[in-house]
Amino acid sequence: MTTRGKVVLGALFCVLLYFGINKLIASNKFFQKADTQSVLLSSIELPIAPSGSRATLVVPLAPLPGTAPAESGTPVVWEVMAWNSQMAGMLANGGPRTTQGSALAANKIDMQITRQDDVSKMQADLVKNALDLQANPQTPGLIVSIMGDGLPAFSAVQAQLAKAGTGLQIIPYSVGKSFGEDKLMGPKEWLDNPKTALGKTIACYLRDGDQNIALKWCADNGLKVNPDETTYDP
Repeated sequence: MTTRGKVVLGALFCVLLYFGINKLIASNKFFQKADTQSVLLSSIELPIAPSGSRATLVVPLAPLPGTAPAESGTPVVWEVMAWNSQMAGMLANGGPRTTQGSALAANKIDMQITRQDDVSKMQADLVKNALDLQANPQTPGLIVSIMGDGLPAFSAVQAQLAKAGTGLQIIPYSVGKSFGEDKLMGPKEWLDNPKTALGKTIACYLRDGDQNIALKWCADNGLKVNPDETTYDP
């Protein structure tokens, strides 16, 4: 057989294979479609923040922290995701580990900043830290930062701490806020006509703030969403 004949046969085989696989998938013999129907979420109106005039407070700039490790103070570990709202805390620390001349060093804190994108791992680390502190009070404390919208789901760790029997519990705090980086991003045609987003997929972190933004946009525009996170059925 000539080379041209082999190429033609190869191309024909690929075409038959492509359509054969598509037909097999469409038959639902191997891949079952989701039984859960798409749902339309209830839309809510968010309160409008007051725009009253506020006095401008001028605060003198503090000198930048140094680069040499402080290596003194109460040890603490801070698990964070890569969010702009945490930049102030990172600047106050001087770097991944507290540096000389930083705000935390001045307050006798020696903090190690660690990147952690897995919220479930943060929860497990908090429980482990509570047990470690019970066994050894000299164990460094642990702080974790999540989006505020994710606090209801994250609060389940309180029950895990109660089962651990250490008597410790989560103390929520708020530091910083986003200035627009938390948003729903999509093609311009979605903005012009939200119905064009039907059947499309939006990537987000489940049960956290960026998912809430997407769900509210869908509810505001009358778009049904797939409530089953284990399936994809366009």
